[in-house]
Order: sequence, then C-alpha cells, then structure tokens
Amino acid sequence: CVHKNAPVDLLIAKLDGLEKLLSVDSAISLSRKISLSFNEISAKEKLKSKNSSTVSQVLQSKLCNDQDITVRKSLASNKNITEESQLILSKDSSFLVREALALNRIITERVQLILSEDEENIRMALARNGNLTRTVQSKLSQDSNYNVRFALSKNKKSIYYSRV
Repeated sequence: CVHKNAPVDLLIAKLDGLEKLLSVDSAISLSRKISLSFNEISAKEKLKSKNSSTVSQVLQSKLCNDQDITVRKSLASNKNITEESQLILSKDSSFLVREALALNRIITERVQLILSEDEENIRMALARNGNLTRTVQSKLSQDSNYNVRFALSKNKKSIYYSRV
C-alpha cells in the first residue's frame, strides 16, 4: 500500500516491482494512469493558486467533472479556460461554478448566450461581466427581470451604462 502523498521515487520503485508481477503492457498502462494522476493533482494545485497557469484540454475536461466544487470554480475563473470546458461548466449543477464562469471576461459569445438563459443570479453576474458582446448586452437589456437590466446599466463597459 502506498500513501497518496508518497514521493515520486517511491512510487516509481513500486512500479518497478510491479513490472515483475504484471505483463509489460499492464505495467505501462498502470504507469500512465499514475502519471496522469500526478498531472491532475498538479493541475488542481495550479488552479487553486492565484497565479493559475495553462492546463491542457485533457486535464481541463477531467477537472470539469471533479467532485471538488472549488476545483471546478477555479477552472471556471481561469483566464486560460478553453471553450470546450466553458461549455461543460455552463451546465454545471453548482450555482457558484456558473457564477464564476459568468464573471470570467474571456468566455465566448456562445457561452455568454447560454448563461443569458440561466437563472436570475447567473444573468445578473453575466451582466456585470466587462467583456460582453453587443448581442448579449442587447439581450440582457431586454431581460424580464429588473435586477438583470439594472446590473447591466451599472457595468461601465456596457453600451447601456448609466451613471444615474
């Protein structure tokens, strides 16, 4: 049994020992799975830090389905999130994840349009996004909810900005 925080060299030594018990193909497969787990852990740590860096699309896809809401929320806020991950997170069950995505200035118009159909609080967060397309701004300006329209009017980057 190996502890989850065991050093890499210990895990490699364990893998070397497994090669004697497993076929070469099985050992290689296991090695790849462990390597991917290390990459996932590294990616999660990067996302949780304030200086989040680029995470590959493969890892982003895995992180979109992570059980830890803080990981998904961090990914939603990440400035390097791909459109594919944005689309997945725009349907996330957590309000907090979708809100973080709505506030992310780099989301695509396609994702903005999806979020503009979401519940009131998500539309309000989206209305505060400083990088909305004109199409989405126009749609939000005609929202049936006053709070959404008001949030858009207070967005200094909006074509509907009002100082009053």
